[in-house]
Amino acid sequence: MATQYGYRLFRLELYTGNARRPTDFTRASQTSGGIRFDVPAMIREVCERHLNETFDEPLRFVERVQLDDDAAVNDPDAEVEDTTPMVRLTQVVRHHNRVDIRFRHGRKGSHDLALSAMGEDDDADLRNRASSNEFRAHLYFPEEGTYGLLVCEARGRVCPYSDLLRVVGVKMKHWVEEMGKHDPGATITKWWKLKASPLVDDERIHSSIRQGRAVGIRLTKYGIAADGMRQRPREWYLQTDRIAPENASPLRHAAARWTHVDPQRVGLTEEDVREPEETEVRHMAAYMGAEVDPEDFDEAAIIWEDPEGAITTIRPDDHQSLYIYPVGPRGRYPSDQVFRQAAEARFPRLLAAAQIRLPNLQ
Repeated sequence: MATQYGYRLFRLELYTGNARRPTDFTRASQTSGGIRFDVPAMIREVCERHLNETFDEPLRFVERVQLDDDAAVNDPDAEVEDTTPMVRLTQVVRHHNRVDIRFRHGRKGSHDLALSAMGEDDDADLRNRASSNEFRAHLYFPEEGTYGLLVCEARGRVCPYSDLLRVVGVKMKHWVEEMGKHDPGATITKWWKLKASPLVDDERIHSSIRQGRAVGIRLTKYGIAADGMRQRPREWYLQTDRIAPENASPLRHAAARWTHVDPQRVGLTEEDVREPEETEVRHMAAYMGAEVDPEDFDEAAIIWEDPEGAITTIRPDDHQSLYIYPVGPRGRYPSDQVFRQAAEARFPRLLAAAQIRLPNLQ
């Protein structure tokens, strides 16, 4: 299936060091070499210093001390799959209160060879490498207050905003520490860290449940990592794309229950969204016409088509895909202008409720 391009929106907060309360963006500044850096200037400067570098190690604000227990795994001789994210900043541009960043992102994985249709001489070794895609991010900073805005591109369900902010934040910390050591005239407060929380378009979620429809059901079984602790993204599916007409309403009820919408706003009652007596896996299996032992599967999901024709996956208490706003038809990569304008067109109905005060967009 062709990729659906889109974006997610996040409210940005700036924290000084390990402070628990956010800092006013307009009052934060650092001075080095006689030059004053506000937050947008600092981000641009740090990104420009690290353009085209590849970050392939876990970045932390505080170095982690390894304990002896960390080495204890079920099978110490097993090869544990490396899924470390890799980030490479490729472009940064500041436009007044907005900073635009382009970056490549991917994860190392179990694949060791990319096959070429031209034959094995053109195959590519993938060991210790990550296949990647380019993403776009726009950071908007307020004229006053503690809330900014982040727009980050999504490809399907992948939106690597947290890895981008971690790279930018850790490198800002390193630069501030460097200024404190080597620039006697620098005015150093403390290092800064950006935190993002999803912005929810409440009306969009309700309209998706009210006007969309279920087009499939999926039951998933996860594999277990070599350390026996965390689930891996290896999945076995039992899926149907045939929804009987009599099951359309019950599946809408389940989607409403999982997304925690107001039942009355989607034409339902409290009784419609009441928790089932059986597990969600068994509940969904009944609509598939299959006899399923709940222990055979870990998760149930509904494949949902929203009013705009975008296909999303809704899971219990996980409706991240409804936060992803599609831009254009599947398989068509939107231009920079179309991408940014699509995001900014949604700002008016979200920013006031989120208490984000941006100057005039440029």
